[in-house]
Amino acid sequence: MLRIRNKKLILALAAVMLLMLLAIASGCGQPVTQAPAPAPAPAPAPAPVPTPAPQPAPAPAPVPVPAPTPAPAPAPTPAPAPAPTPAPAPTPAPAPTPAPAPTPAPAPAPKPAPAPRPAPAPRVEHLTHITGPLGSGWYPMAVLFNDIWMDKIPGVNLSVLEGGAVANLRAVNRGTAQIGWGFGPDFVDAVNGTGPFARDGKLANIRILGANYPVWWYFMVPDTSRILTFDHIIGAAGTLRLSPGPTAGGTGPTVIDRLVRERGTTYDRLKAEGMRVSYVSYADAANMIRDRLLDIVFLGGAPAVPAISEVDRTVPMRAIPIPGEVLRGLKARGFGYSVDRPLPPGTYRAQTYEVPTVTQPGILVVHKDLGDDLVYQLTRHLWENLERIRREQPVRGNMMFMENALEGVTDINHLHPGALRFYRERGLVK
Repeated sequence: MLRIRNKKLILALAAVMLLMLLAIASGCGQPVTQAPAPAPAPAPAPAPVPTPAPQPAPAPAPVPVPAPTPAPAPAPTPAPAPAPTPAPAPTPAPAPTPAPAPTPAPAPAPKPAPAPRPAPAPRVEHLTHITGPLGSGWYPMAVLFNDIWMDKIPGVNLSVLEGGAVANLRAVNRGTAQIGWGFGPDFVDAVNGTGPFARDGKLANIRILGANYPVWWYFMVPDTSRILTFDHIIGAAGTLRLSPGPTAGGTGPTVIDRLVRERGTTYDRLKAEGMRVSYVSYADAANMIRDRLLDIVFLGGAPAVPAISEVDRTVPMRAIPIPGEVLRGLKARGFGYSVDRPLPPGTYRAQTYEVPTVTQPGILVVHKDLGDDLVYQLTRHLWENLERIRREQPVRGNMMFMENALEGVTDINHLHPGALRFYRERGLVK
């Protein structure tokens, strides 16, 4: 019986503990539904008391200990009511949207900058340089001068044109050439409208750049020719075949005419007497000598003429001396020739002696309208490159001296201003 009561007590305690656990669990914030407390167990019916045997009265039965009333389970703590959601603050009425400012009219697009113009091409000065005929000494010298100028002066391009001394002055005066070779006496005739320029009138457009080197004028015949003297030439004119150079109005015919006038005749009269004249280049004249189509040639060389030197290797040639009285008479007439420079020995193979003849200074002329600075540069680079000239053309280059650059200049006003500036800087003109 006691065991049964103990079991009930244990069950009651277990129920209390369960309730306590549930209460604790309900404190976690999650509402729980409380299970109903179990109904208390009904008290057991008392057992019938047996009738005691006749014996001494038994001790009174112990009063049963009442079952402890279980402590009521604590009511579960109700979950806190959620705080009332505050009423939302009234949304302020939106401020009226200001009317957009009027969009200003777009500024006109700037005009595009013009495309840059291409840089102008450097100006090129094209110059024609008129010189002597092929086979002459002037021709290779002109080619060399052009090379020097084109090497040293930017923007200058030069071409060589074959010509002759008198014709060259006319070409430069017309402007068909800008640079030309000539002779001092011919220049004097040209600006005065005399001699071979009598029909031209005065040439007003030519100026002198400077003298380069002297040129010897002389007659040449094959060594086997019967012509031995100057007077033989005049006497045999009716049967002679002569070449005086490439042009009828050139320096060659002019010098011949002035020489024979000292003997009382003229160049035109000799032709009228039957002298046959061929106006050909020195190279062609040399070939005609070799082929026996010419008897005599009149040459201007410094002192040798390359074409005649070439033919001299197979057909020995000799020069005809000019008599002293003829040379003195020529000088007295004031044409500007020099008569004191004989043809040097060794000029040709068989020539072992001096040959009296006439010389005149070679000059370079330019058109008066060429720019002063350009002519200054032409003059400067010509004389500053003498070493190259002497190296590449030793025969003629070794006869060029800047100190002689004004030989044959009879009037300082005949110099181009650009050349005059250079010679003043170098002390040749005060």
